[in-house]
Amino acid sequence: MLESPTTLGLTAYQVGLAGTLYLAGAIGGALLFGYLTDRLGRKRLFTVTLGIYLAGAVLTACAWDFWSFVLFRVVTGMAIGGEYSAINSAIDEFIPALMLAAATIELVLGVASERKALEDVAAPLTTEHPGHRAFHLSVLSREV
Repeated sequence: MLESPTTLGLTAYQVGLAGTLYLAGAIGGALLFGYLTDRLGRKRLFTVTLGIYLAGAVLTACAWDFWSFVLFRVVTGMAIGGEYSAINSAIDEFIPALMLAAATIELVLGVASERKALEDVAAPLTTEHPGHRAFHLSVLSREV
C-alpha cells in the first residue's frame, strides 16, 4: 500500500527500513519507559505512553514523505514498547505465579494477532485513495 503512487510512493527498501526502525523504536521505548515506570509509576507512564501512541499514530497518518513517515513510526514504536513494558509489569503484579507465563503469552500474542488481523482486513479496503492515512486512522480507532 505504501508503495502506491497515490500514497507515499515508497520503495520496497524504504518500507522495510521503516518497519525495522519501528521495531528499533519499540525496543528503545521498552527500555526507556520500563526504566521510567520504575521511577515514576506504572499508571502515570501507561497514560503517557498511550498519549504518545495516539500522537504518533495520528502523525503517521499525516506523513508527507518517507522521513516524516519513519520519524512518526519510530515514535509510535517507542510508545508500543512502553505499553508492553507497563502491561507486563501489571501482569507480574496481579497474575498468580503459576499462571504468569501463560497469561503473558496470551496477552502479548493475542494483542499482536488481533492487530495483524485488523491490518489484513483493513489494508485491501484502503489501497485506493486516501491510502495509508485512512488505514492508520482505522487501526488507531480500534486500539483506542
